[in-house]
Amino acid sequence: MCGASAVQEIISPRSCESKPYSADAQEELPSTACSSVWLNESPRESPRASPFDSSEEDEEALTADVPALLDAMNHAAEEVNGLERQRSEAQKRHQQHIQEWRRQYEALRENFGSRVLDEAARLLEAEDAVKDASDSAQAVLAELVAAGPSSAADAAYAEALAVYRKAHDRARHVRESTSGRYAARPLQALKHLARELRSEERGLLRLAKHAETCKRRYGHAMAELDRISTAVHTQRRLGRAALADVDGRP
Repeated sequence: MCGASAVQEIISPRSCESKPYSADAQEELPSTACSSVWLNESPRESPRASPFDSSEEDEEALTADVPALLDAMNHAAEEVNGLERQRSEAQKRHQQHIQEWRRQYEALRENFGSRVLDEAARLLEAEDAVKDASDSAQAVLAELVAAGPSSAADAAYAEALAVYRKAHDRARHVRESTSGRYAARPLQALKHLARELRSEERGLLRLAKHAETCKRRYGHAMAELDRISTAVHTQRRLGRAALADVDGRP
């Protein structure tokens, strides 16, 4: 990742600011909204005809992608900052719902008794594990079909199936060991509460993944700007050195 000093060689501090990319998910990424960009360097002397001098055409070719990269950084930064605000608000709501879930759980315990409710909770956990394992196995199978057979894909699918079978066997064991007719009513109530919490957790996960994708785009654009800055200044340095050699000849 490039630092701010490298990017400021490309982005003029008089028209915008650029800060180093931060991996902190809660820290807002800086926007670099600029309509015009140039390499911030001391004014050049009047061009001197020389076969060694770097041409403006070469420099324009090197910096041709800079506006698009800045636009990509702006867009990614705006997306990340918006997603992180959404995520923060969603996390607050989720914590409030967890407190409500605990309150209702205790109410169910008072109504049905600890033994029945604990059985229902174990059965719910086992059934959720089966569903998660089934979803995972189906996702692996979809990837295998899309990518084609391979030893690695076959091994991954076999492992996913093994996890599913284990979860299925455990759920059957828990179901057989519980007082099903007594646990049915609290089980349905727990399922309703758990369904809401799981939906919120999936939403939080989607926001986090989307934010990480945008951060990678931001980081890629930042790295490209650093590469361009290095290439342009290297070209200028070599051109000045070549011109100095010419001027120093008898």
